[in-house]
Amino acid sequence: MTTVKTKLNVDEMEVRLTPSTATLLQPPAHAIVTTIPPVQQVLSGMITGQFSSHQVRNGQAVDYRFAGFGQVTGLGRVSMSAVIRVSHQGQVIGMLALATRQGTLMIQVEASRPTAGSILPENMNYRVLYGSGAFAHLQAQGQLQLILSQIVVAQGRTSGAFTVRF
Repeated sequence: MTTVKTKLNVDEMEVRLTPSTATLLQPPAHAIVTTIPPVQQVLSGMITGQFSSHQVRNGQAVDYRFAGFGQVTGLGRVSMSAVIRVSHQGQVIGMLALATRQGTLMIQVEASRPTAGSILPENMNYRVLYGSGAFAHLQAQGQLQLILSQIVVAQGRTSGAFTVRF
């Protein structure tokens, strides 16, 4: 048997682009990934605990710090920590953190000047700024009621008990 070697003659061709005649297929509607829309709601529940005041910036404002526990519909049992500041001009603004094992909500509160004879306004507007974990898509706003009790003033500080109702 004889082996014959043959050289192949290959010529290079120029590149040619031709439009495709294939139809682009759309994925089925159930396969399209979408973002989860925020869940808008109003919080409902009650939290109780203790508070104390602290002077800020040479008496230009007073911070009220809160710590407590409670039950909020849709969140379950929550722990709350908060700081609400009353400026010398009477502006009231603060942040509340509601935490569970499933996540945390950061809530901003605002109110107008406290009425005469009270250290904090009883009614405040709230708005959820953001959440984490199971509450990442939760949005809520409304009014809360802050009730202070067992108020003690000693050595320039105010302390006592509180109840927050959403």
